[in-house]
Amino acid sequence: MKIMSKINAAKAAFATGLMTVATSSFAGDVATAVTTATGDFKSDLTAVGGIAVGLGLVGIAFIAAVRLIKRAV
Repeated sequence: MKIMSKINAAKAAFATGLMTVATSSFAGDVATAVTTATGDFKSDLTAVGGIAVGLGLVGIAFIAAVRLIKRAV
């Protein structure tokens, strides 16, 4: 139980710190930076996901072609 109370105290301190940042004068700048970084990350993730799906489809097509050639021979 002592560990749980320490964890809860740490959570409370963290939440207090977040509220302090949110109410300070630079909170708008921080929010803008986080939003921009998140948008960039989502764009990058979408691009990487598209490449991964494309490579997967090419791999599936290659395997299907090899199997068809094996059956034909």
